[in-house]
Amino acid sequence: SNRCEVRATRFQPDMNHNIDKALSLEPDLVIISFPSNDAASSYLAEESAYNLLLMRDMLAREDVATVIIGAQPRNMSTDKQKLLIELDVLLAERMKACLVKVYQPLVDSAGNLSASFDAGDGVHMNDAGHAIVFDALREMLTPSSANTCFSS
Repeated sequence: SNRCEVRATRFQPDMNHNIDKALSLEPDLVIISFPSNDAASSYLAEESAYNLLLMRDMLAREDVATVIIGAQPRNMSTDKQKLLIELDVLLAERMKACLVKVYQPLVDSAGNLSASFDAGDGVHMNDAGHAIVFDALREMLTPSSANTCFSS
C-alpha cells in the first residue's frame, strides 16, 4: 500500500524502496538521507523538510527510532546551495539532536563539495567524505549523556 498521495508532477514512490517497505522489515532504527537532489531539482526547502519529517512521523507512530542525515554540499548554483542550508535549518528546528549535520565539515568556501571529499563529479563523496558522515552518525548513535536523540 501507499501511505501518502504524491502530486503527479513529482516522482512517485518506488514500492520496493519506500517507507512502507522499511516498516515491513520491522526495523528498530531507520536512517534517512536525501542529501542534495531535491535542491538540485529546485524543490523548495520547505517541501523537502516536510517530506523527510512526514517519513519520520510515520516511523515514530510505529515506535521506530529515526535519524535524518542533513544536507550535503554540492557543486551547483548559489541559489540551489542556499536551499541546502535552508533545509538544514528547517530540519534542525524539528529534529534537534536527531539530525546528523554534515554540511559544514564537507563544504568549501564557495559553497561546493570540498575537493578533499569530492569523488570527482561535484556531487558524490569520496571515501574521506563518507568517513566524515560515518563518524558523525556513529557519534550520534553512541550512547552518552550528551545525546538526547533517543532519550524518552
